[in-house]
Amino acid sequence: MKELDVIVEFNGDRVYDIVDLRKKLYTKNVGDKVKIKYLRGGKERTTEVKLSRSKLGS
Repeated sequence: MKELDVIVEFNGDRVYDIVDLRKKLYTKNVGDKVKIKYLRGGKERTTEVKLSRSKLGS
């Protein structure tokens, strides 16, 4: 994932906005693997990521 990528699907569920994405994230645990569908430069891509703790606010 890079800056300006737009996540459109999280583990097979459509993502409508950042609040929706956060709600979906809160149902998972650190270490879980999830599939992410995202847009980069107008092209749809898919990847699998392993969730980790956020370093923001540390």
